[in-house]
Amino acid sequence: AGTTTDAIEGLRAMVDTTSPTTYGGISGTDFSWWRATKDTATTAMSIAKLQAGYGDVTIDGDKPNIAVTTQNLFDKYMNLLQPQQRFSDPGTANAGFQNLLFRGVPVLVDSHCPANYWLFLNEKYIKFFYHPDENFRMEPFRKPINQAVAVAQIFWWGNIGSSNRRMNMVFTGLSET
Repeated sequence: AGTTTDAIEGLRAMVDTTSPTTYGGISGTDFSWWRATKDTATTAMSIAKLQAGYGDVTIDGDKPNIAVTTQNLFDKYMNLLQPQQRFSDPGTANAGFQNLLFRGVPVLVDSHCPANYWLFLNEKYIKFFYHPDENFRMEPFRKPINQAVAVAQIFWWGNIGSSNRRMNMVFTGLSET
């Protein structure tokens, strides 16, 4: 969620346009071009609404390359596609689908995705940053008093970040029923 100061910031903070308004040291209030697209009004999932959200973060040939959502919304999307299914191979019809795509973009289920969320992300602009001096730096082993063990501390500092926040989009109010 990006609300804990000692945790990785997370995707929700990256796509949130209200809190925090500043991300990566750039104010979304002062520089509206920096903000991600956030749709809080859409409640009824439809192919047209998903297409509109996808289109909002497509600039020239640059477009989202992954979608992340809940199991319920994934199932709802699958049900939207059900009338379009055509099987030419009985094995495919019996086995079902292992994954779904939206305009060639894999739709993934994340058990940590909040209810009602559907994210379109462009991984080209999402990076994992770490501090070069604290990238799994290990201190020497020490033996605690009264124990037959040795312990060592391992340090890591880092965060997830975006170099182009506006290339990401989130729906936050899609009905899961």
